[in-house]
Amino acid sequence: FDSNFYYNAISYIREKTLHVGQTFIFTHKFALLKDFSMMFKEHTNRYTIHRTLNAPTIKNEENLIGQYHDEYAYLFKQIYDFVKSPPSDTSEYLQYPNIARRVLEGFLTFKLPSSKPLMDKVLELEQGRNTAPGRAVMRLLNNHSHLRIISGSDLADDIDSIAILPDTLYHLMEFIRFHDRRHYDTLAKLCDAQYDAEG
Repeated sequence: FDSNFYYNAISYIREKTLHVGQTFIFTHKFALLKDFSMMFKEHTNRYTIHRTLNAPTIKNEENLIGQYHDEYAYLFKQIYDFVKSPPSDTSEYLQYPNIARRVLEGFLTFKLPSSKPLMDKVLELEQGRNTAPGRAVMRLLNNHSHLRIISGSDLADDIDSIAILPDTLYHLMEFIRFHDRRHYDTLAKLCDAQYDAEG
């Protein structure tokens, strides 16, 4: 949707549901969730659908979404929790490369607000250093965020690379922490009551 059509759609939905007893709205668009949450405030129950053991489960909305109306903080928490305790079943990994890319895009846009490509922004922040986090972030941009799993093809090596995702996402967190410690510590404390910036 462009912005005009988007707001027309919101107005249409609100107008058509004013006199109904209950409405269910499913969306993957964070702006829509935020706008309806603010529009109806205490009259909503909000949930998220998660993949658990390769099946969808409905959970109460994360506090980071409800309190801050902020997708970035919520996505950061998804990666933070994954790094702290990776799922034992690698089939659970498939959703994380795209989440990681969105976290990285958010961080780089905040750090270097320009129209440069993401890779150029990473190189600018790294300033010629050849660090493990820098290499992992470049690999994430090159490969993991568009994971292809087509067996029997020349792309089949991507299946193997999913196994190193915990290491890649650990380095993504290290990349963010190195380039903005205060930003990282603030988000980590929101994600984890046990977080200790010194430890």
